[in-house]
Amino acid sequence: MISLNPSYLSSFWSQPMVEVNLLIFMNLAGALVLGLLVGYERSYHGRAAGMRTYGIVCMASAALTVFCGYPGFWWGGSMHSAVPIDPSRVIQGIVTGVGFLGAGVIMKEGLNISGLTTAASIWASCAIGVLVGIGFFWCSDFTDRAVGHSHDVGAQAGSQAALTPGHGRGVGVHAGV
Repeated sequence: MISLNPSYLSSFWSQPMVEVNLLIFMNLAGALVLGLLVGYERSYHGRAAGMRTYGIVCMASAALTVFCGYPGFWWGGSMHSAVPIDPSRVIQGIVTGVGFLGAGVIMKEGLNISGLTTAASIWASCAIGVLVGIGFFWCSDFTDRAVGHSHDVGAQAGSQAALTPGHGRGVGVHAGV
């Protein structure tokens, strides 16, 4: 066990440690903002999941991804991992877990299925967080804009399909829910 002596405690406040903490904080803040943007668009259109859900999923995905990049700074930088860190395994766990979260919002009611777009956009929010976490900031911004734009296009297509005669026969999938 590590004793809590002053030299050990000061290792948490060294300049390199503070710089890494600020960098991680900026990653998390950026992921939160991008997730909130997707969530704002969804809540603006009255969809099931809103700003908090998307912000939390995006920020948590970034947090779980970004910490893998700094194993030398864990526990104040005094302990080093004996096992090599594989970020792809962490990302795989994030994607799997968020897939289960998305599966929980898909509902079947009679012949209608709803929640597919919500599930897909939750997964996309996770991908945006992972992109921020590994440092692909431009790609994450592009993905965020594409997800928001696809919701607008999908809503317009859904409103046009509702006006088309014969719509609703057979199995229906409600776009945008």
